[in-house]
Order: sequence, then C-alpha cells, then structure tokens
Amino acid sequence: MKKLLLFFLSFGFFLACEGEDITTTEELKASAPLVGEWQLVEQKVSIGGPAIWQDVENGDTFILNADNTFEGFQLFSECKTGTFETSDEELTLTYNCDDDTKPFTYALRKDKEDIIISPKTIICTETCEYKYRKID
Repeated sequence: MKKLLLFFLSFGFFLACEGEDITTTEELKASAPLVGEWQLVEQKVSIGGPAIWQDVENGDTFILNADNTFEGFQLFSECKTGTFETSDEELTLTYNCDDDTKPFTYALRKDKEDIIISPKTIICTETCEYKYRKID
C-alpha cells in the first residue's frame, strides 16, 4: 500500500512539474509593457514662454530590454546604455559609462499607448515633457 501511495505521489509531482513553460520574449513584453523600442513624437518645452506640445519628426529612439537594460537613451547624457528601473510613476536610468554614474529619474505617465516622461533629476527652466510612442 505504501508503494502504491508513493507511486501516485511521485506521478502527481511529475505532472505538476511538466506544466511549467519557459517565458517567451512576447510574454515578457506583454507582462512588461515598457519593454520595446520607443520614438520621440512630441515635446513640450518652454524657455520662458508658454509651453505647448510640438510634433517631432524623426525623433530619437531608445530601447528598453526585458533584462532591464536600455540602449540609445541620451536625452541628457552622452552615454547611450545602462540599466533602468520603473514604477507606476517613475523611470530611473543608470548609465554604465565611467563619467555618468548618477542615475537620472523621470516622472512617468501614460497617455493611451504613449508614455510621457519629464526629468526629475534635471530641473528645466519652465516645463519639459517628452512623449514617446512604441514602434515595435
């Protein structure tokens, strides 16, 4: 009887482990909606006057990878790579170049499918916001 019970328990564990799947890149993107390539499409910058949204043609692009690294983001830095962290309201970039060790923090909000970031680390004279659209 003990052998039969042990057999069924072992078989049950085998079935439970068999159902585990490897997470695919598409599943990672779905679970982390910021992962992907983003392009600057509008900016709201003021140098003393009223700030209004202005379209940006062929705006800069950057990539947020599923492993929390980024490529190409150089809004306020010459360095283009590093790591990132996000919360519902912030995006923090830590550049991996020797001369840029301080993280840059941006306020983050969503506008439908777009994201709008505004630097918290660097103080803008008036308003500065940047709207990015996912392109992949």
